[in-house]
Amino acid sequence: MPRVPRWIARAALAFALALPPASAAAQGPPPIRWAPDGGPSPAVAQALDLLRAASAYGLHRRDYAADSLAALAEQAGRDPADPRRAAFERRLTRAMLDFLRHVHAGRVAPSAIGYKFRLATGPDYRALLAAYVDAGAPLAGLVAALEPQMAEYRVLKEALGRYRALAADTTIPRLPALPRGTAAVRLGEGWTGLPALRRRLAATGDLDTTGVAIADTTYDPLLAEAVRRFQERHGLEPDGVLGRGTLAAAATPFLARARQLELALERLRWLPHLGTGAGIAVNIPSFTLTVYDSMAVDAVPAFRMRVIVGRALDTETPIFTGLLRRVEFRPYWNVPRSITTKEIVPDLRKDPAYLRKQDMEMVDERGRVVRGDPADPATLQRLLAGEWRVRQRPGPNNSVGLVKFVFPNTDAIYLHGTPSPQLFQRTRRDFSHGCVRVEDPVGLAAWVLQDGGAWSRERIESVLADTVSLTVPVERRIPVLLYYTTASAGPDGRVSFFADVYGHDRRLARAMAGLPIEPPAAAGAARRGA
Repeated sequence: MPRVPRWIARAALAFALALPPASAAAQGPPPIRWAPDGGPSPAVAQALDLLRAASAYGLHRRDYAADSLAALAEQAGRDPADPRRAAFERRLTRAMLDFLRHVHAGRVAPSAIGYKFRLATGPDYRALLAAYVDAGAPLAGLVAALEPQMAEYRVLKEALGRYRALAADTTIPRLPALPRGTAAVRLGEGWTGLPALRRRLAATGDLDTTGVAIADTTYDPLLAEAVRRFQERHGLEPDGVLGRGTLAAAATPFLARARQLELALERLRWLPHLGTGAGIAVNIPSFTLTVYDSMAVDAVPAFRMRVIVGRALDTETPIFTGLLRRVEFRPYWNVPRSITTKEIVPDLRKDPAYLRKQDMEMVDERGRVVRGDPADPATLQRLLAGEWRVRQRPGPNNSVGLVKFVFPNTDAIYLHGTPSPQLFQRTRRDFSHGCVRVEDPVGLAAWVLQDGGAWSRERIESVLADTVSLTVPVERRIPVLLYYTTASAGPDGRVSFFADVYGHDRRLARAMAGLPIEPPAAAGAARRGA
């Protein structure tokens, strides 16, 4: 069959994408004419090849019965009147529709693991497939058009193949454990595991082996530099010290890394379209906030900063998107009722002066400041019942810092500063009650309010040095994305891996395998706070 011109394939895709969703179609589903004349069908061969190669997309060929379909194709023959042929084509159509939907929107619904992404209605995959088959266009082109288009997806997909190859390479040695009583290996010290470490770091691209003595058992400067690169890619302190955390990351099987990449590709398919303008994204496992001047495909980040997120198990930061509405300078911290109940009331019973020491005050249901003894039993009962609330006055010791970024949501989550900046020096930073503390709130505020040039960093710092609270509306559209991935790729193409701090990888892996999963961690505005 002659090659179909590219413009015909593009036209077929554009036509099918313009069709309404399958659920809205007035007619029955159009048939897929895999081999209308009974002759050889390149489309069938292409479809089977794609299904057999599902693992290259981070999917599993068993979900599409790729092997049994190939066997059935041999048995069915080419006679359109043969019922076996009709049965085969029906099964092939179902498998391809599942595959296209999974490549485009994911194998698992994000809501199944508690993510609050509102996904757009997908295209009519059947109409797309029919258009491509009828036009004789390569089906790989349809798959490529449905995949996420961002550069990160392409890099992670390529890395998936690379890490699978590393997992299959039996010449790469495993990393031995440190000798008993040895906590770490430092520059100039010896260890018999260093040759294996060099081999593994060379395999992952962290170590250039030019002029390197692989078999050397002394920890030399070239290896230390490679270790620092490895540590940076794995969310570890880049100190070059071979401690147990670094060695555990280096010893992680390559197949486990490949599985992380599979989950990362799945999550990228879930990401809602947030437009092509400015945006803010927070990846929880990397404890990083990324700012984009443009969120168009392949956009380069404007800058990044460290963040502190909710504690694992009890106050996890939820996964969702919001729209930034206002910036508050010198804000009050309105203490969530759960914190009042579980922490403040018990502290008041121990120390009636607790509110004064924390620069806090009580307010009634109208927001009026309440005077009186906060440790009085009647007062405590009102606090427990939620009739009165506790808030912390603005100032440098306020739990939300001096700047607060509000994007309304049902979980009462926001970005804010902190009176404890020293916590940003820690490698693992899940310390908050659910909200996201940002390392440089002044710099972020200057970027958010940059339109018009009225809010320079200097002016913001001047406002914060005053004693007056101020709320500034955000005039431009800035979506905020709180998401979760333990494998990501930067603009330089380097792949990074992070610890599964909330256990979401484990739950998603079970869901993708069709296994039951435990309910999402408890969530809700009642437990949210600084």
